[in-house]
Formats: sequence, structure tokens, C-alpha cells
Amino acid sequence: MRLLRVIKEQDIDPKAKDRNDIKYTLRETARAVVFNKKKEVALMFASKANLHILPGGGMQPNETLSETAKREVKEETGCDVKITDEVGKVIEFRDRISRIQESSCFLAKVNGKCGKPKLTKKEKKSGFQLKWASIDDAIKLIKTDKGNHVLAGFIKIREGTFLKKAKELMKL
Repeated sequence: MRLLRVIKEQDIDPKAKDRNDIKYTLRETARAVVFNKKKEVALMFASKANLHILPGGGMQPNETLSETAKREVKEETGCDVKITDEVGKVIEFRDRISRIQESSCFLAKVNGKCGKPKLTKKEKKSGFQLKWASIDDAIKLIKTDKGNHVLAGFIKIREGTFLKKAKELMKL
């Protein structure tokens, strides 16, 4: 999968110092830019964090990235999807929590009707709500989010990168 961006603490906080003393743990995740028949994009609004994010999450053992994306989309949106293309990968060096997060993103289309989401306790506690928006509105929402989560800066850059590349790939 093509690397689109590397995000470091200095991209979020210009005063942050480059650190070589951190022992990072790796978290691999998969996300999807999901389009419905109206060409709207699925966004999960985490109301407690005041952030919009693309559906997705962490890989489970023996799962491929595309399987992870499909499973996470189904859990968070209630929609079965068909993966149509790769968007790319973003790597985040999250010094504050000693983690490298590799997020791979796919283009996907809703396949049939959407059912009811099956959110985790953590997602429910975060106030997850499914929203559909045009890709341009989705880009604006993420850009203007006032996120109050410690990792909001990373999330906004990552999701914005994926949406802009998806728009380019879809020729929208």
C-alpha cells in the first residue's frame, strides 16, 4: 500500500522535540472511505471528543487489512461494503503514548442496505454517531473539528489526508 504521509509530534506541536529515546509499540489499523448510493461518505462523529473520524479500527490476529476494514465498517456503520481500491497508508509517531500507528485506508461502496451498528462500550461512551456527508463537506468537517482528545491533531491530519486522496482517486 502506498505511503501517503508520516505524522510526527512536531506536525501537531511545533515546539515538540525530536526524540530518539522512545520504545514504540506498533498498532496496525484499517479504515475505509465508504460511499453510499448518493456518493456520500460515512463519518463517525465522536461527540465526547468533538471529532469526525472514518470508520475503522485495529487488526485482529490472522486478519488482513481489507478484512479489518470491512469488519470495522460493519460494526460501526451497520453496512456491508465492497472494497474497490486502496487509498494509501499513514504512519503516526505518537510520542505521548509511545506508539507508532500504521493506518491503511481503502475505498469502499455500500453493498446492499445498512443495518444497525454494533458499537463497542468504548465507542458508545465516546458518543459515536454515524453521519453521511459529501466528500467536500466531510473534508471541511474534519478540518474545522475542535477536537478535545489528546490525539486530535493526529486524527485530523490522518483523516484529511485519506479523504483528499479518495477524492482524487474518485475524480470528484
